[in-house]
Amino acid sequence: MGLSQAAFSEKTGLLVTSYKKYEQNQREPGADAIGAFVRAGINANWLLSGEGKMLQSDKARTDQPVPPIDAETLAFVIESLETGLSKRKLTIDAVRKANLIQLMYEYCLLDSGNKQAGTAEKFLKLVA
Repeated sequence: MGLSQAAFSEKTGLLVTSYKKYEQNQREPGADAIGAFVRAGINANWLLSGEGKMLQSDKARTDQPVPPIDAETLAFVIESLETGLSKRKLTIDAVRKANLIQLMYEYCLLDSGNKQAGTAEKFLKLVA
């Protein structure tokens, strides 16, 4: 993005020390950090898989209309997340859950609607 570590940390609200550890592969970002990256304009699919464009602005023009919600994909995401949380006996607050649902939904749509059981596991590893 052409920002210094300090500037990017300020943009995302993350501590500079945490961000440096992410860059140096000394620590993996959790769901809150990933949500901050996405809100800063980083493509969630690229962030989690290394595939596609790094920036959200590179994947679509901003003047295009927002596509309607795919109810089938959203239902898959919510069910997968709830099942994964139950299996791991985890509870998370509503804001974190909403962020995870949004990230998982975007990931499924960016991955050509690919809805695999392992999708929730990828995200839950970040929460645990």
